[in-house]
Amino acid sequence: IRSFEHHVTIKGRWKEESSGGAYGSATWRNNPQYRVEVSKPTNISVVLSRSEVVMKRVGRVVYVDKKHTPLSIHIARNRDRKAVDELLPDHDIVEEIGTYLENAEVVLDALLKHTLSPYFIVPSTYLPKTEMPYGLSLYADNPINVVEVVHQLVCPASPTAGVASRVRSDTSRVMLSAAWKGPTAGGQRAMPTWFRNPQFLLTPLESGTVTALLRQNPENLLMVNMVVAQNKDSSF
Repeated sequence: IRSFEHHVTIKGRWKEESSGGAYGSATWRNNPQYRVEVSKPTNISVVLSRSEVVMKRVGRVVYVDKKHTPLSIHIARNRDRKAVDELLPDHDIVEEIGTYLENAEVVLDALLKHTLSPYFIVPSTYLPKTEMPYGLSLYADNPINVVEVVHQLVCPASPTAGVASRVRSDTSRVMLSAAWKGPTAGGQRAMPTWFRNPQFLLTPLESGTVTALLRQNPENLLMVNMVVAQNKDSSF
């Protein structure tokens, strides 16, 4: 896994309303969803890790569960290839672990083919309404585009039509690991090679505040900077 060149780490949390339980339940799609797009066939390893402190809610009582809540990962695609915003009830499971495991980490390996419609990665706990933080790491041998989905809650009584409210973490955090080397070390903005520096496409789903933090190796500190830019030609 660690040998893959491209790596994305996401810190998330299951809350009462966003912990939909196991695959097959009416509320499974309430779990966090991450839309993944690839530009060529890509081998990917998805690692879901837990926190040791698990909060469970029974009625109005919240207590600490010292047991390992079973976890699993599913990768799915909508059968309607034009539906790209979120995972719909009519979907196909592309890859899955096949069970729920009590391990501290669970891993799912898959080959994602290049398609016009995105994939959706759904991490889930076996029991619904399990409140706990999690880490989701994606390792790939080619560049991948990962976007957290802001989707609508599914009512258990009507899983195909009911909408209760929007699900979204208070803060979405994505960590990217990259390096300046060779042709990708383009230098400062005034230089003609500046555009060769690493670039990350940011596509906001709605208006909001974004904080970007650039961190470098403390043993080899350089003068660094960040720029947020937008093409004048909006078609790109």
